[in-house]
Amino acid sequence: MDEVDSPLNIFVSSLFTTPFSYFEIICILYTIDYMECNMELERQSNHGKFKLKGFRDGTIHINEKSYTHPVIITQDKILNLWQDKSLQELAKEDFDNLISLSPEMIVIGTGIKHQFLSEKILEKCFQKDIAVECMSTEKACMLLPTLIEERKNIIAALFP
Repeated sequence: MDEVDSPLNIFVSSLFTTPFSYFEIICILYTIDYMECNMELERQSNHGKFKLKGFRDGTIHINEKSYTHPVIITQDKILNLWQDKSLQELAKEDFDNLISLSPEMIVIGTGIKHQFLSEKILEKCFQKDIAVECMSTEKACMLLPTLIEERKNIIAALFP
């Protein structure tokens, strides 16, 4: 990793251009600390997991593939359930497949800008004790590696 692309440099430069919530700042700082202290351990223990390389120019980069449509990432697979949908077109029924996987948390990367889900969708998830976090896809890509390491069952839905 180049010094310019280090997690700390990316975080510091984005502080001046992007507003972060308190939750996002804590997770980012934890991610930076975790990555710098455990980089070698993470390289050794990353068997078969997806490597989320980031979000640039409306494209989500996972492993060696690039996605220009929404993708859903679980612990062991990438799903294309919402390939033809925009965030605004989602209905609570669209979350049935995700809820059936019983995640602890669903992280929604809402694209270039932070957007909110409808209250009906959030209510459906909260009734099943599933936390939902919405943030820009760029921020979600920064936070997901840490959240996935810390939680056993997390799902991410990323929109370009």
